[in-house]
Amino acid sequence: MNKSMMMATAGGALASAAVFSLGSWFGGQQAVAPDAATPVAASVASVPTGNEAAAAPVAPVPVYVAPTYAEVLEVVPVKKSWSAPREVCEQVTKVHEVPQQDPDRVAGKLLGAVIGGVVGHQFGDGRGKEAATAGGAILGGMIGDKVQRDRQQA
Repeated sequence: MNKSMMMATAGGALASAAVFSLGSWFGGQQAVAPDAATPVAASVASVPTGNEAAAAPVAPVPVYVAPTYAEVLEVVPVKKSWSAPREVCEQVTKVHEVPQQDPDRVAGKLLGAVIGGVVGHQFGDGRGKEAATAGGAILGGMIGDKVQRDRQQA
């Protein structure tokens, strides 16, 4: 869009708004005589000047401007319901957990590994004894970790 088109659009919008506002302001009013029931307009007579051809045209002048009213036929109450925000107070129980002394469960793993190693050492000969000891230590560490986790959750 170029500048002149934008200015023309803005000017047109401003002019139409002005005409609309003046029309709505004057449109609801009628010229009426104070004691008459119908709208009338009074005219101003021209003053004779001797030269009748130069006389100004007669313009209507409103005598009294009164708004128009409507007759009220019925009044119906409007009922509306809504819920206002409200504050609700409740008793809430808070649970505070005791901090764990060993969150990584190292003690359970170590104790389980030692017990599992001792039990595994009781089986086998030679190389089998070493494998049984290592397997018992690994299995004992896993069991010790699970036992400590269950006790800490309780």
